[in-house]
Amino acid sequence: MKDFKDRRKHFYRPWIIPVLVMILAASSLPGSVRYSPEGDRQAVSGQAVEDLMKQGDALVEESRYDEAIAAYTKAIELNPRNAVAFRKRGYVKYLKSDYESAIADLSRAILIDPLDRAAYYLRSQCQLELKRYVESLEDCETAISIDPQNSEGYYFRSRIKEETKDYNGAIQDINKALELEPSNDVYFNVRAFIKKDMSDDKGAIADYSRSLEIKPNEWAVLYARAKLLLKTGDPKAALKDITKALEIKDYEMMRDLLKQIQAAIK
Repeated sequence: MKDFKDRRKHFYRPWIIPVLVMILAASSLPGSVRYSPEGDRQAVSGQAVEDLMKQGDALVEESRYDEAIAAYTKAIELNPRNAVAFRKRGYVKYLKSDYESAIADLSRAILIDPLDRAAYYLRSQCQLELKRYVESLEDCETAISIDPQNSEGYYFRSRIKEETKDYNGAIQDINKALELEPSNDVYFNVRAFIKKDMSDDKGAIADYSRSLEIKPNEWAVLYARAKLLLKTGDPKAALKDITKALEIKDYEMMRDLLKQIQAAIK
């Protein structure tokens, strides 16, 4: 496994997925055909659509993405006004890194239901992956305007600003996210990562420590804090972190760090 140089793959993406899942769950109210006109409800079997949607959801949980796409596609064929099916199919395509196709599905979902903030967040993430920063920011800000008291929007917007090196703006957004949800370990991790980019190593260590108070066994955070502790001249504390991280996961990069720490202690 590579070091955390590819920040999307090793840091942001694992934390984005649970947040997106949470948003999707909150947005999927009972009745996945709720955006359909009454005539559509009479013309199709609502139960058949619901069954296909549940089938697709279960397949996503099992990482059987192609089969999930097929299930959602059948639901769309039965009811082309099913915004949730378009959004969920777009989400699976995002997971498959098929960003252009995901954007097409999410755009259809938004066309059917212009207030679906989850679809805007997902499309924003796809645009970000494609480095379309203006479009990504526009979608994220639309989602925030729909529900300004949800912390996720500020979290996602901080990612866009961090990627475009607007570090102060990114910090402001993640601070707002923490104000709304002060016990979210992900937000502390993201703020620590931004502070590292700003060369605020001590501030990053403090945020990693806050995150570990919430979830003590996150190996990636232990590893990240160990690296910074070594860098800032505290190899003994770094040794505790990397030893604990290795008890949870055993990666070559972590063993390499262990050797560096042991050499520093000697």
